[in-house]
Amino acid sequence: MREYAAKCKERDTLEADCQLLKDQMDKAGTKSSKIRDTLKDIEAEECPLLISSSSWKGVESVEQRTGKHEEICVAYCERKTEYEQIVEDMKNLEKGLTVCRKFLGGIFQTVINVNNVRNLRL
Repeated sequence: MREYAAKCKERDTLEADCQLLKDQMDKAGTKSSKIRDTLKDIEAEECPLLISSSSWKGVESVEQRTGKHEEICVAYCERKTEYEQIVEDMKNLEKGLTVCRKFLGGIFQTVINVNNVRNLRL
């Protein structure tokens, strides 16, 4: 009986952890969507130097430009970097959530097994 209660408590804790990871992924997803929209707005405004470049090496030449175009390009770079970091964070959260779900599945199976053994004794 104690083992069953302990596994149930462990399951509840892991469920809470999984939910926390899922919530963090949802928030990151919302934030990445907003940033992606901002990037599209900036792209639409202008910044062909960075948009056409497959690498970000063109950024150095942005510093040589003046006025609004430079501001737009710098903003684009900053938002692009932030977006890429969020995407990377989401990948890490997804890995954590997968591990959490595997543990949770194992605990559910243990709870079922302990419960079945308990029922057999009755």
